[in-house]
Amino acid sequence: MYFYLSHSAQSVDHQRFYLSDALEYRIDVWAADGKLMRSIRRPSAQQQLEDSVFQATYVKWRARYQAIPEAEFAKAVAHLPSLRDLPPILGLLTDTRGWLWVWDGLDRWSVFDTGGKWLTTVHVPLYRVYEFGADYVLGVVRDADDVESIVELPLRVERRKSLRPADS
Repeated sequence: MYFYLSHSAQSVDHQRFYLSDALEYRIDVWAADGKLMRSIRRPSAQQQLEDSVFQATYVKWRARYQAIPEAEFAKAVAHLPSLRDLPPILGLLTDTRGWLWVWDGLDRWSVFDTGGKWLTTVHVPLYRVYEFGADYVLGVVRDADDVESIVELPLRVERRKSLRPADS
């Protein structure tokens, strides 16, 4: 389901490149000339999918590979990391201001400024996120029939640069 992968992103001005570690909450920030500028680190506890979320996701995931016999599928899954465990970082994106958005929970994104300072955490109720702007987030929602729709949610900027979807 959620495998431990490194993720990368580039700033909109192409002056910074972000590369996450696969097993810890660490993002290395590289300058365009290839020099390491800083590392962003945060303590992170192991996260696991709740039972209902795990079961629903596993059923959909198994359906994608239904051509594989059950015994072979079970053997392959046994060699994978736990399908219930979430890695510390699920993805990286940068917004139009150059801020780094770190997907570190199923619907949770941590926001860092261009200097690597943590600004806030935003809960984004989207199945997939494509883009963060100064005052919006663009992504995909799924309805009860599993039909995907692209939506734009407004972000409200509050005191101390705190951000959150405007409807929450």
